[in-house]
Amino acid sequence: MKTQNCILHILWLIFLLLAVSCAPSRDKKNTLELSFWGSPEEVKIVNRSMKDFKERHPDVRVNATHIPAQGYLEKILTRAAADNLPDIMFMEVGFIDQFVDKNMVKDLTPLIKADKDYSIKDYFPKILNRFTFGDRIYGLPRDVAPFACIYYNKNMLKQAGLEMPADDWTLRKFVEYGKKLTREKKGKKQWGFFCWAWGNFLYTFGGRYVDNNKNPTKAVINSTETRKAINFYKDLMYKHKMMPMPGSVDINQAQAFMTGQVAMYLSGIWESPAFREIHDFDWDVVMFPRHPDGSLGLQTGGSGYAMARTTKHKKLAWELLKTISGKKGQVQLARLGLAQPALKSLAYSKIWAKDTNSKPYNKGMLNQAVKHIIFNPRLTTWSEVDQKINEIMDMIVRNKLTMDSGLQQMEKIINKHIKENS
Repeated sequence: MKTQNCILHILWLIFLLLAVSCAPSRDKKNTLELSFWGSPEEVKIVNRSMKDFKERHPDVRVNATHIPAQGYLEKILTRAAADNLPDIMFMEVGFIDQFVDKNMVKDLTPLIKADKDYSIKDYFPKILNRFTFGDRIYGLPRDVAPFACIYYNKNMLKQAGLEMPADDWTLRKFVEYGKKLTREKKGKKQWGFFCWAWGNFLYTFGGRYVDNNKNPTKAVINSTETRKAINFYKDLMYKHKMMPMPGSVDINQAQAFMTGQVAMYLSGIWESPAFREIHDFDWDVVMFPRHPDGSLGLQTGGSGYAMARTTKHKKLAWELLKTISGKKGQVQLARLGLAQPALKSLAYSKIWAKDTNSKPYNKGMLNQAVKHIIFNPRLTTWSEVDQKINEIMDMIVRNKLTMDSGLQQMEKIINKHIKENS
């Protein structure tokens, strides 16, 4: 009898051990890591998105790693070299070329096709295409960011007797406004215009950096169109005297606009949250002006999320990727005025184009601007090329280098990097 009781006791212990080992444990959660950068407001948005994900996946732990924007790419590349990538990575559009080239990110196409509840049809095609190589998609867009916004001080325009500009205005009208808005004001210079990038002028005059942005084979920067664009850009400073020379204003362009030193300022929509704190004057945005022949070309940014090729939790990472780049986050960014949604249904809705309650009131024009955006050439070292080109351009603008010599140098640099990337 004792022997039988002993056997039963042992069997009971075995059953308990098996039951415990098979039971789900809160300490054995699947863990995903998300890396991103952004302002405190963006951190809050990411945290809200992760909360939504955790409510649907309580058995998953998400570690969010916030990395400062400056140095973000270098840190991700370092982690790639150590085979220790985050499962989901935030990225600016220029990063995807290196991520794909170094085999860091997973092809999302099979996951997209297998997910009957998910569709890519709502994205602006151009931003989705930037994350697409061949017919394979390697990232989900979060926003698109044309450098299309001419921020303008309404009070200054009224004082100068000018009507508010329309989105179909031309470079001629723009110069007319800039000259009338440049004046001495209480012993201080009021400039008509300020900007930090000349690419829109290049593109609008028909100039380009390379022959094919998706598959560049040679530089085409040394062209008649580029010369016309640079001459026009320099004329804003030397002939029309409506824009300050580089380095002649001791604060950055955005601050110059906010403090009333500049009437019109070219940038992207991301300036809006800061500009909403302006109380001294009224302001809005208008589309970058067209060439008199009707042409328009716009530099652009944009961002999204990618999945690490090395993730050990592909299905869960896909669910997190959809959540973090999805509608709720895009809505919150739009309401901040920080980013134009990559999803058309949101971009044309009351939270963006039809929003009449928050500045800029004309932000819906960016939906038309997307039709004219031109992304940087697909070179993994384009950031290095861009820096050198801007340094040469600065010397041309300051008349420290002839245009012919400068364009020849630009051409040589671009061709060198194309060859190295091939």
